[in-house]
Amino acid sequence: LRRQAAQLGVSVGAVSVQTVLERLMEITERQEENDGDSRREMLTSSQRIKLCVLLESTKELLSQGVLCPKLLWVEYRRDQKHPKLEVVYYLHLYNILTLGYIVESDENVRSWLPCQLKALCGWTPLQEEEETKQVQQKVLSTVAGVLVGAGFEVRPDLAAAERKISLLCRSVLDDMLVWFLDIEEKCGEGSEKWFLFFKCLVNLI
Repeated sequence: LRRQAAQLGVSVGAVSVQTVLERLMEITERQEENDGDSRREMLTSSQRIKLCVLLESTKELLSQGVLCPKLLWVEYRRDQKHPKLEVVYYLHLYNILTLGYIVESDENVRSWLPCQLKALCGWTPLQEEEETKQVQQKVLSTVAGVLVGAGFEVRPDLAAAERKISLLCRSVLDDMLVWFLDIEEKCGEGSEKWFLFFKCLVNLI
């Protein structure tokens, strides 16, 4: 990467970000092309393995000081108006970009996070995809934990920026609650797929 950066006359950080993003898009786009379900909200098992291998390498680049996670997110969002929550979850899990940072720094998070949460809650993996079901639960639990933690942090010395984030997180949670009640009213049944996110919230409380 350093050799390539020198040849191009750019920073090694920029080359690292571009390399990681190209591989990330290759993994996720290939999954979408190969999957017969165009509405699929989660990666397949094989694509998940490839993503985790990529993120292990990304952590190594980070530890070597040749990758800027903030630039990685900016460039990723340039191509992804509605980031898949599973990808966001793994970036958080591998401590490359935390969900807290994403919520605080992405000024458009309010426009994509609720709709992605609803899509994930409303999607049911195939019966044989037990691993995917477990990952789905972990993704929802993690996102719920971040929203509740930031939204209901009780501290007298909260700065204005922190209060703004707190209100944003509560707004997303309110949006999810209204959506759930609307679904409940229209469908007349408490199907588990609509209840996943709120089961996570109950466990946190």
